[in-house]
Amino acid sequence: SQSIEDSQADIAILLRRLIRDEI
Repeated sequence: SQSIEDSQADIAILLRRLIRDEI
C-alpha cells in the first residue's frame, strides 16, 4: 500500500508545523 507517501506527507506537515511554531 502507500506507506512511504503517507509517511512523507506526515513528516512534511510536522516539519511545517514546527517551523511555523518557531517563527
